[in-house]
Amino acid sequence: MLDLYFLFFVFLLVVFVRLFIFEPFQIASSSMCPTIISGDFVLVNKFTYGLRFPLINIKKLNIVK
Repeated sequence: MLDLYFLFFVFLLVVFVRLFIFEPFQIASSSMCPTIISGDFVLVNKFTYGLRFPLINIKKLNIVK
């Protein structure tokens, strides 16, 4: 039963990280050659843009450096 709780916690952590902090993308076209090659993976930092609700596009947390 402890393993089930651990897996659920890891799943929630991964979902939270992908929704609000980082998200991986794969480059589909060669429009940015020679800097980024088609097929490369890019890790996008969402944290610098602040917390947003995706469907209604309301910004809730403003992060200022």
